[in-house]
Amino acid sequence: MNTFLMSALLLIVLSPGAAPVIASPTAAAPTPPAVAPRVAPELGISDHSILIGMSAAFTGGARASSMELYRGATALFSEVNAAGGVNGRTLALKAYDDGYQPDRAVRNTIQLLRTDEVFLLFSYFGTPTVEQVLPLLKKVAAENVYLMFPYTGGDAVRSPLYASTSFTLKASYAQEVEGLVNALSQVNRKRIAVFYQADAYGRNG
Repeated sequence: MNTFLMSALLLIVLSPGAAPVIASPTAAAPTPPAVAPRVAPELGISDHSILIGMSAAFTGGARASSMELYRGATALFSEVNAAGGVNGRTLALKAYDDGYQPDRAVRNTIQLLRTDEVFLLFSYFGTPTVEQVLPLLKKVAAENVYLMFPYTGGDAVRSPLYASTSFTLKASYAQEVEGLVNALSQVNRKRIAVFYQADAYGRNG
């Protein structure tokens, strides 16, 4: 996974080290300004660092999983930075809390793109949140905005509609369920009950 992540980042940079801090977005949703589109790859890249944006559920019921994603990312970034970064630039992570709420994830994304001007988006958490962010990324596709490795097994990130803006490593929910059912059948379990969330996550699973 480390090798895959580094290869992906290098391919995008083609040529980031303050410690990451979970930030709090402004109360009002920032509105994309009527200015020229983002120009990649300059945004989010300085002579010394590459700024990467993240939105996840750092509060609420999904906090534990989101925190583990954040800790894993910062551990990897620290390892990369200690080895000299990417072409001499350290990786810096700007993270916002969306509480597993789709509308907050969209606001965070606008904040990251329009105010923080991150280079790319990384490791978003949750199917309901990611599915609301994807149409926004499609809308600004001409600005070369990418979402790398969102933590969701939903169908949307695998859809051809978003294939040029979202790149995932996680197995789909269909693959996970198929593996689970196959494992249960091998131990002669034929009656299976299903409980699911009444949202995009549950419907996809």
